[in-house]
Amino acid sequence: ICIECGASISDIFIVYSPGNIRLSRCHSCKKIADKYVENEVMILLLDLLLLRIQVYRHLLFNRMDYREYGIESIYLRLFVVYVFFGTYIQTRFLNLFNNLQNYELILKEIFFNKSLYLIIFSTIMELIIFIIGIYLAVRLLYHHQFAVIKYNYLVMAVLLSSFGKFLIILMMIWNYVISFALLVDIFVIASHIVAVRVFLHETAIRTILVVFVGLTFKYCFKILFSFLFFDPVLCVDTCLLYTSPSPRD
Repeated sequence: ICIECGASISDIFIVYSPGNIRLSRCHSCKKIADKYVENEVMILLLDLLLLRIQVYRHLLFNRMDYREYGIESIYLRLFVVYVFFGTYIQTRFLNLFNNLQNYELILKEIFFNKSLYLIIFSTIMELIIFIIGIYLAVRLLYHHQFAVIKYNYLVMAVLLSSFGKFLIILMMIWNYVISFALLVDIFVIASHIVAVRVFLHETAIRTILVVFVGLTFKYCFKILFSFLFFDPVLCVDTCLLYTSPSPRD
């Protein structure tokens, strides 16, 4: 598709000979259909950080071959990475390992701490329920508008727009204050809005509504899970703040 206007085109470039290509122009907007074909990965990363709609169109629809069903394996690997970073943030809030200086004690806590396994499960389910919430909102609002909706691309859009969680690495390296996680989560939500807007080819207002439904599902699960398995909590926008790290028996 054209990354500028979203119109369908037959080819984004024409190959004349090995190493000699010409970028195609969109018949609708008359602009270069996909300028990212010739750009380096670093340019793509910078434009992702700038929340450019064009780079999401390129990565979702032009970078990889069309899939009728299922999602690309790279998105499954990203899912695992997101779970890792989400678990790290939750353990920082719970202060599970802050008082442990001995590596043997830390390893023991990793394998035998019940709270950690609950956090991992919660992190996985939060992302899944968030996707389910967005899926239901799209199905409810758009099933009459579109004859076919490729929900696999909706899932890939949500996973792609979660890339901001990689910024948590900065907390692991420089030990930033925990409130940095709130800024990361706000950025990730903004990325979700852009990615879902690209998928739906819709206005920002309706896209925000769809993402809001997903967030509502996610945080309702988070609050319910915390009261079932942990002591009373204060729930903020990014993570749960527990008054005690000890799960209920």
